Amino acid sequence: MYEISINPNKNRIYVRLETVQTGEGELFFSEIKKKIAQLKPGFTAVSDISKFSLMDPAEGAWSSEILQFMADAGMAKVARVTGMKTSSIVK
Repeated sequence: MYEISINPNKNRIYVRLETVQTGEGELFFSEIKKKIAQLKPGFTAVSDISKFSLMDPAEGAWSSEILQFMADAGMAKVARVTGMKTSSIVK
């Protein structure tokens, strides 16, 4: 399951990934492309992968392609929500 939304005023894409089923990777990539086409170069991304898992390990192959596509499309910055404490500042 995934959810993708954009905020054109902030020039930002929001992505939430949970359990990705077999065949969902291609659909996800297609939707990412459509949403990014509505943003301007220099857009930012917020990616919530705190509940991410793969039902089929082969579905993970598309992840590097998506990141490369986003970079090539002009993504300036990305913030990832992992659900893990990574700093003493995070509470």
